Amino acid sequence: MRPMSGKMMRVFVLVLVVMMLSVSAMAEFSAAVFCPEMKVYFGPSTGSEQIGALKMGTTVTVEASSGSWARINYRGYVGFARIEDLMSLEPVQARTNHMSAILYITPNNLSPRWGTLDRNTTVYVRGMKGDLALISDKDMTVLAYIPMKYIG
Repeated sequence: MRPMSGKMMRVFVLVLVVMMLSVSAMAEFSAAVFCPEMKVYFGPSTGSEQIGALKMGTTVTVEASSGSWARINYRGYVGFARIEDLMSLEPVQARTNHMSAILYITPNNLSPRWGTLDRNTTVYVRGMKGDLALISDKDMTVLAYIPMKYIG
């Protein structure tokens, strides 16, 4: 079997990320709330009735998603939340394809700081926010945002 070219690898990783974040009802995954307080709605819209809120770190099951909304299940209660407020607990391993600036935090220091990642650094994609990927290291000791175009 021939190794994939850089371009093919980027496409493959992007497809994996999209598959993970745009799941069907058959591909559930666990996620944690990744904002101070995530609003939960009756339908996939901020115009829908808010039925509750979950604190940072709360674990939910993502049953399905469409666009920027996820259908979540929390202890048998079902609602909708913005996908960008969630962090997958089942990440996709990838490599950086370019030296890139990152905005990161560590558990010991929650103040965001700027840093860099070298090309070919292994990262674990856990979510998306616009054109940024939420990444971590293997042990989740560092969380960071990096442009999606630098992962491949």
